[in-house]
Amino acid sequence: MFIFTQGYHMKSIMEQASSIIKAIEKAWISADNPQEFSVKIFEKEEKNFFGMTTKPAKIGIFFSD
Repeated sequence: MFIFTQGYHMKSIMEQASSIIKAIEKAWISADNPQEFSVKIFEKEEKNFFGMTTKPAKIGIFFSD
């Protein structure tokens, strides 16, 4: 998890997990559950033939204080 501050009151958190939804949930919880936020998907997860995750999803959420 990485936390960055942008501009005056905008913050962002980057997170990775086995799926996009799980990564968003982890970042949202880390950000103390903001009511409004934006999501940027950097990389989708990759799965092998058996459905196991071989590469995690990477996302960023952007929110204000």
